[in-house]
Amino acid sequence: MPKHPTNPTLHLTARGYLIDLLITSTEPHIDQHELREVILFLNNLITFDEMSLCSDGSGER
Repeated sequence: MPKHPTNPTLHLTARGYLIDLLITSTEPHIDQHELREVILFLNNLITFDEMSLCSDGSGER
């Protein structure tokens, strides 16, 4: 499997997708409370990954 270079702005891209998901998921049959919990969980994973990148010295903070 070919190795791809690390994308240093992947956390920003992922957050953009989460925001898009939240905005477009307004159908009445979607449980908004559950969706918010899932997005919060994913955002926490992104934040943890971002903190790991920064502590490794490969982040841009």
